[in-house]
Amino acid sequence: MPKAAYLAALQVDADWPACGLPSWLPVDNAKEFRARALRRGGEQHGIQIVYRPPLQPHFGGQVERLIGTLMGEVHRLPGTTFRSVAKRGTYDSAGQAAMTLAEWEAWLAWQIAGVYHLRPHAALGCTPLAAWQKGMERMRTPVREPSDPQRFYLDFLPFEQRSVGRAGLRLFNIFYWHGALASYVHDGNKHIVRYDPRDLSRVYLRKAGGSYLEIPYRDLSHRPASLREVQSGARRLRSLGVSPCDERRLFEAIARQREMVENSRNKTLRARRQAPPRLEKSPVFAPSVKQQAVANPEPDHPVDPFPFEIWHE
Repeated sequence: MPKAAYLAALQVDADWPACGLPSWLPVDNAKEFRARALRRGGEQHGIQIVYRPPLQPHFGGQVERLIGTLMGEVHRLPGTTFRSVAKRGTYDSAGQAAMTLAEWEAWLAWQIAGVYHLRPHAALGCTPLAAWQKGMERMRTPVREPSDPQRFYLDFLPFEQRSVGRAGLRLFNIFYWHGALASYVHDGNKHIVRYDPRDLSRVYLRKAGGSYLEIPYRDLSHRPASLREVQSGARRLRSLGVSPCDERRLFEAIARQREMVENSRNKTLRARRQAPPRLEKSPVFAPSVKQQAVANPEPDHPVDPFPFEIWHE
């Protein structure tokens, strides 16, 4: 996708012209790259998904090197977990963390478009931005771009197949309804219903012509929720002996979990404000990081990773 609007939303003043639909997309053999959503989206937009040979990591050398370069910069940020618990030592990663996820995303966009793309690259003999511009000058035909950005986005979302009943469309124990669904009620077909795991407040039913019908919650009083929140709320209800099929109780459980997280967050922030100021600077920037890490024993428990959203098959 063209990235001007994305950078503007992040308030990142940089040029990132690279965009366009590839003829083929090389990927490794991770489970997410074999998901139905990726394969079907590729088919719909003429993108061939090419899997690299197993057990031959050198096929991914270029992207792995790029990731290594960016992660080297990530580990300079306050709150880093370092490359291992041994190197982390007694450094309080959670206590030193200073950026929200949104702030970190803006930082990463700047690190790519404002720093990496403008830095001379030894293998290219120029900056990545200059290499892209030279490549575009050699192109005989314009780069393909998605004709409909919204549909392109939806075509790669995960999906389930559902039939439509008189009560509407049901997904993850949540009912959805739209007046246009009347013609789909008990039509004898299962329809592709796509969803964004980050926001389940609406789903998208794929119509015969390939366009999508956006369908909101049947109960519009419900607040937007992520798939992770819905699944966690369902587990909580089951632990209490309550069926997660009760939609009202499900959203009450989600609200309760949010309240618990917010209370915990407020307590943590209050504790940080009341704590005496630390005299030492973050060991991330100290020259003796390695010495400190070796001198300190490894923690009893490994650091927990950030709970990324999983886009299931």
